[in-house]
Amino acid sequence: MSTKLYILRSTACLSQHQGSDVTILVQSYHSQTGLRATCERLYDYHQSGWIHRWMPKRTSQDILVINLAVGDALFSVINGFMLKTLSGFATHWVWVPFACSFYGFTGGLFGFVSLASMTFIAIERYYGALRTTPYMITKKRALWIIPFIWIWSATWPSLPYFGIGRWVLEGFQTSCTFDYISRDTPNLVFTTCLFVLGFLLPVTATLLAYSAVYWLLHRTSAELRQVNRCEGDSKRLTYTRGYSIRQMRLAKSSFAAFTLFVVSWGPYATVALISIIGFQNHLTTFSTEIPGLLAKTSAIYNPFLFATKNRQFRRLVALHFPVLQRYLLQGHSSSHRENRTKIHFATASQSSTSIGKGAGTIGDDFVALNRFGLHFSDVSNNVNSG
Repeated sequence: MSTKLYILRSTACLSQHQGSDVTILVQSYHSQTGLRATCERLYDYHQSGWIHRWMPKRTSQDILVINLAVGDALFSVINGFMLKTLSGFATHWVWVPFACSFYGFTGGLFGFVSLASMTFIAIERYYGALRTTPYMITKKRALWIIPFIWIWSATWPSLPYFGIGRWVLEGFQTSCTFDYISRDTPNLVFTTCLFVLGFLLPVTATLLAYSAVYWLLHRTSAELRQVNRCEGDSKRLTYTRGYSIRQMRLAKSSFAAFTLFVVSWGPYATVALISIIGFQNHLTTFSTEIPGLLAKTSAIYNPFLFATKNRQFRRLVALHFPVLQRYLLQGHSSSHRENRTKIHFATASQSSTSIGKGAGTIGDDFVALNRFGLHFSDVSNNVNSG
């Protein structure tokens, strides 16, 4: 690949923006975002070390969330702070031409890693809701799932190194992106791969998985409530209702994190789509700089939203920051009151709730719920037939 530094034709009138208050404001936002995201990732890693002392069994959620945090941390340090911020305050690209292609490659790599990690989180929850036998990511399975995420994510932004497409300076000439102006075949192939295979395919798979999870949760919960009413077991009915509420809350929070990620990276995907359909002349300097601002915000809240769903993580944060105890431990007392009902429910269906290794995860909860539904449906059918 050539080391020549390419500049988009749409940035020819850029000199009037350099050194302006708008440019300084944009670069200040980039620097604050990069520093804040880096500090949050370091704190997450510090707390995760303590959490893993309490949790000797790694679950699928732990593995994928850690992978998600690693991708966001590297994106914040390399792209958000080191390369982008220093060039931003200098109001021009201060690095060698090869760094431009490296910036584009790492930005695409870490962004796709985060998206693919969230896709596998959604798929794991779908399989947990679908199956009546445990389906977990063990350490052996993780040996191929995590490398697959990184290889898949690295494939599409690495195409310029093989002569397919190129990375060019964009916006305020302080960052690099794919060439959305040129209409030659290699650049169109490169842009299409980024949009369809790197972005659209994982987003579609995630949406389908969460839709299936919602449908299965509603269906199984409704069947259990009907069976419990027929049997007249109020304690079992109370737990079933509480379980459905808790699992729906977890699913909604995960989907919210995914939605925020899509909103952050969606503008970049929109720029790619505009280039593919041939309306690249409508793109301006500011319309290509704004996607970079939004994309870097995902590194701040993305892993944090997943990590704060972990009850042990919330306890540790509340221990270090007592002022947040009221908010982080808000549902602790209510969940404690449900334990007696939960124990009674599990004891009544001991043969249906014996879950294998990795118990306590969302997928295992769904497995237990499905087993409960099958067990009590069989009991109800036998009673009715008798």
